[in-house]
This record gives sequence, C-alpha cells and structure tokens, in this order.
Amino acid sequence: MKAQRQDNFGIPPLKQNSELCANSKGKASIMLNEFTSVFTREDTSNIPTLNGQPYPSIENLQIHQDGVTKLLKDLDPNKASGPDNIPCRLLKQLIQELSPVVTAICCQSLESGILPVDWTEAIISPIYKKGNAANY
Repeated sequence: MKAQRQDNFGIPPLKQNSELCANSKGKASIMLNEFTSVFTREDTSNIPTLNGQPYPSIENLQIHQDGVTKLLKDLDPNKASGPDNIPCRLLKQLIQELSPVVTAICCQSLESGILPVDWTEAIISPIYKKGNAANY
C-alpha cells in the first residue's frame, strides 16, 4: 500500500549558517554548495607514465539490434523516467519500433565518440534518512 501512495512533499527547508531556507532556489544553492564541497580537482600534471599498454585495445566493437531489443525488454516498467522524460513502460511497449532507432543512435555515438546530451545527465533526488531534516 505504501508503494502505491503518491505523496511527494519535496525537499524540506534546509539550514545553512544558522538560517533556514524554504524557497526552491535557495535550497538548490545549498545543495549545490554541499555537493561541490565534497569533490576535489586532482593535480594531473605530475602523473607517472607506465611502460607498455595499460589496457588492451578494443577492436570491432559492434552494437546489434538484437542486443538493444533485449536491453529494452529488461527495463522495469515501474521505474521512473530519466532526464529524457520517456517512461520505461512506453519504451517496453514500443520495442519493435524503437530498437532500430536506438541501435542507430548508439552506433553513431560509438563512431563519433560523442554521447547524446540526455545520456550525460541524471536526475538526483536527495533522500532524507535520519536526524533533523532541516540540517540536510
């Protein structure tokens, strides 16, 4: 029953520097500051080089429509859609129509070395676990 409930209260007010922030823009800024504070930019100018090939080369990698069809069949229709807003249920229902198109996009991406922008994005939802929700 709990899984069927559609309650969505969003992100509770967040506290930063002893001030409570309830507006969306302020909460987004607080979360951005928190996420960026935990990532560091490494100094890559002094990386030693190793002898030999570090990785074997991958030759003749091919993407086949049968493989794409199988991956689309394995999607969970109850999962939320990603940044493209295409529901998994719709992807599963249109496998025969979509698998040639998705295969062509994957092959073109592999050949060009460029990913579609939607494939580089994600929807991140902070999940309250314990303690005071305002301190998140």
